[in-house]
Amino acid sequence: NKSAIRSVRRRREEAREGTGLASEHGTLLGALNKPYKFTPQMFDVWCRLLRQLPQAKLVVIQYKHYWEAPDNLRREAAQRGIDPRRVVAAGEGNQSFFLELGAGMDLFLDTSAPLSNGHTTVADMLWA
Repeated sequence: NKSAIRSVRRRREEAREGTGLASEHGTLLGALNKPYKFTPQMFDVWCRLLRQLPQAKLVVIQYKHYWEAPDNLRREAAQRGIDPRRVVAAGEGNQSFFLELGAGMDLFLDTSAPLSNGHTTVADMLWA
């Protein structure tokens, strides 16, 4: 129903404001797992999504132990023909921040790498 859709949209907008992503417009695709779980093959799939959704942005977390990952992903995106500004880094935070970040995404992207998929991250995003 229309009021439920409005409620979800309002919640997503509030979550984006609360996590510093309010200025990001378009569809936000959240790849919120730790970057060691990202594979070149999976990043190819994500870049194909970005090509097909020109207003979409890929949101990753700039984890303190993987501080270089967002820049590396931007470089990889550019090599695949994607504007590197479409890879957006969100700050790292506590569990509440992480859930709020997930609530601000339009779609959560899992890694699906063998033995390294989202596990708890996926469960968290379902609850967000």
